[in-house]
Amino acid sequence: TRSLRTRTVASVLVVLTGLLLVLGVTVDAALGSRLRGEIEQRLQDRVETAQALSGSVDDSVLVDRLSGQGVSAFLRSSDGTAYTSGPSPEKIPGEPGPPPGGKGRPAPRPPEPTAASGRVTQTGSVLTLDATLSDGAVVRVAADSSQVEATLAQLRTVLVVASLVALLLAAAVLLVVVRRSLSPLDD
Repeated sequence: TRSLRTRTVASVLVVLTGLLLVLGVTVDAALGSRLRGEIEQRLQDRVETAQALSGSVDDSVLVDRLSGQGVSAFLRSSDGTAYTSGPSPEKIPGEPGPPPGGKGRPAPRPPEPTAASGRVTQTGSVLTLDATLSDGAVVRVAADSSQVEATLAQLRTVLVVASLVALLLAAAVLLVVVRRSLSPLDD
């Protein structure tokens, strides 16, 4: 009966391990998708704001309104003047960073759109969205998704540790329960 107890405990632990693995992968995928979706939605909202305000506010004011909450903004006006704003705008892919001489000077190399307007693209950990505004200006908004990856890595660590603790507790409880349940077979 000792081998029966061992097999029973091992079988239950294998099933629990499988269930915890499926749960962990599902939570990781769902949360990762949700967090990335929120960043993409934030970028979409900024482009919609730019389209709504285009022509009614100065370009420098517009680019300042688009940045914030981890979003960097770059705007090239129809006359070629470039404006940047937000956390580390120099990391916006395909964009030269703040032009020499400061804000409001012509950019030496304007950005080329990375995708059709309305489609978020990813370069490394940076998500970008481009749009052409009604006044002919091109706007690019970008956000770094590395915090999402850091959050997911932290979640994975917590899930692994919690799962190991749960499996150890389950093994201890199972040993006692199975021993008592199978004790009539010992007689």
